[in-house]
Amino acid sequence: MDMIAQSYESLWGKVEAARRDDLPQTQLEALDLIVDKAMKEKEYGHLIKAQLNKVEAITSVTPDSLKSEVDRLVKWEQAVRGKDETLAAVLQSVLGTVYKNCTIDDNRLQISEDYYKLSLSNKSLLADTKSGKFVPALIEGVDSKYFNYDLLHVLAMQAGEYEALLDFYVADGNREAACLVAANILSNMPKKLVDNKEATSIRLHKADSLLQQYGDLEVAGELAIIKYQFLEETEDVKAGQLMAYIKEAQEKWGQWPRMTALDNQKSNLTLPCFFVDAG
Repeated sequence: MDMIAQSYESLWGKVEAARRDDLPQTQLEALDLIVDKAMKEKEYGHLIKAQLNKVEAITSVTPDSLKSEVDRLVKWEQAVRGKDETLAAVLQSVLGTVYKNCTIDDNRLQISEDYYKLSLSNKSLLADTKSGKFVPALIEGVDSKYFNYDLLHVLAMQAGEYEALLDFYVADGNREAACLVAANILSNMPKKLVDNKEATSIRLHKADSLLQQYGDLEVAGELAIIKYQFLEETEDVKAGQLMAYIKEAQEKWGQWPRMTALDNQKSNLTLPCFFVDAG
């Protein structure tokens, strides 16, 4: 009863204090209280965060226990699969990340990929599930509203499945989400082609195509920022042309919060400079 009466804020405060004071046993005791409370109340965000914190605390003391702790997460995922698909999907994403980043199996990258695929096996369900259900294991980002706060974009981005995510939002008619996902894909286009030729013109053409498609949206400001970066990397584009582009972009998409990035670029372009002639 005492455990249930304590707030999550109070319990997490104890966890943080124990971590700060380097008291792993005290930290684990507080985490166990959170796990018990969250399981009873089905507060999965607190439950997942506490379980992952336990893995971190235990392995910091006994690094050799990582495999057994991960096996415990695997059993938990298996236990909920088919019973609570959204919880299972989040755990599958967690395991995908764990296997991707931890050397715990010779076949870890394939296992990671398999877990990521499992986590996205029911995109419609994830799109209908609010990510707030898993706070504080998940933290709300400033752009979450454009994705209707769904769980799908969180897990798909974690898995790096941007193309599949774009296809889903295009089919679903969520143009703002589609625009932001397309911007992410655009920003990661390679600078070089397979034959080592510059891909500048291809990237600029793609940026212009996307701006034509989504230019009526405020979020297209993100595409405009990426296009500026491409223009800046183009040798035959002069400073005056860059200034003209910044002015045009700010007039069209000035309401996009990140357009301040172009203000910074304008400052760089107009910085006074001196050249020293040393003979």
